[in-house]
Amino acid sequence: MACNGQNILTNGNFTSGFHRWRGKKAHLVANPMAEGDASVAMGPGGLIYQVVKGPFNGLCAYYLRFRVMNHSLQAGARAVANVAYMGQNGRVLGQTPLTVDPPNRKPRRFFTFFTIVPPPSPVTKNMVVAISVKSGFVMVDYISVVAHKIE
Repeated sequence: MACNGQNILTNGNFTSGFHRWRGKKAHLVANPMAEGDASVAMGPGGLIYQVVKGPFNGLCAYYLRFRVMNHSLQAGARAVANVAYMGQNGRVLGQTPLTVDPPNRKPRRFFTFFTIVPPPSPVTKNMVVAISVKSGFVMVDYISVVAHKIE
């Protein structure tokens, strides 16, 4: 796989529903900011994830970017995004978690979050990208993982 700057996730904007995504306590809803668009709504215990099959390029860092809106009535929403590299038999080889506390502002809007995931080891078979909700109610949209060459 080349460090080509393309999103390696399928359907990160949920225009095809939950195609390629799995999870629990997650619902597809109309995006309140963009007519005709969809987002995922989740409360505490909500989870969405996608498995990306390798091979992966060990010369690439992967940039995880996604948007979250605090849809709670008050502050205190918390979500965790995690990118995990998996080896043979589903063994976790490494992971990059990112905890986000999206602000509760009026008018409500999406906030973009970003982290850089280090290159995978040569024995990486799969990448799992997951977003879970620890507290509050959030909407999630526009999830991408893009390979960039390390310079």
